[in-house]
Amino acid sequence: MIVAARLLRDRRRSTLWWIGGLLALVLFTVALYPSIKGQASFDQVIADLPEGFKALIGYEAGVPLTSPPGYLHARLFAGLAPLVVLVFGIGAGAQAIGGSEDAGTLEPLLANPVTRRRVAAERYLAVVALLVVLVAVFSLALVAFGAPFGVLDGVSLPGLLGACAGVFGIALLH
Repeated sequence: MIVAARLLRDRRRSTLWWIGGLLALVLFTVALYPSIKGQASFDQVIADLPEGFKALIGYEAGVPLTSPPGYLHARLFAGLAPLVVLVFGIGAGAQAIGGSEDAGTLEPLLANPVTRRRVAAERYLAVVALLVVLVAVFSLALVAFGAPFGVLDGVSLPGLLGACAGVFGIALLH
């Protein structure tokens, strides 16, 4: 696991920046919820929009956007969170092999008594570990920041964790 540990050590600073950005995204998103909470006129405007636009903003029929589940789905889980985690995962995965090759650090690594499969497997596991950390911080931030703003009222913890696991699954797939 030396190869994975090295990748984790090399990516720690950039991962901290990503975590900071994700924390800011969650904080800003949940902080905006009280401004639309309970505004029936907002739901009426959304209901009059074309179906394509409703799908674009993450509107689900029967779940008003002014409710906590509708707001979280439309603002975080239908677009922003999967996009941020996807960009991180794709970038980390591409950098794990391609970035090292471009930087000239892959050849010296492969000159050591380590197989190419081991390098690929350990780097994949390191990227998965980075994704786990990023999604875990996202989940904890959502629980910590969401409660004071009332965005978790009526949202079950298993449902919230399931949505966060879905974000992780999408990123892991790519």
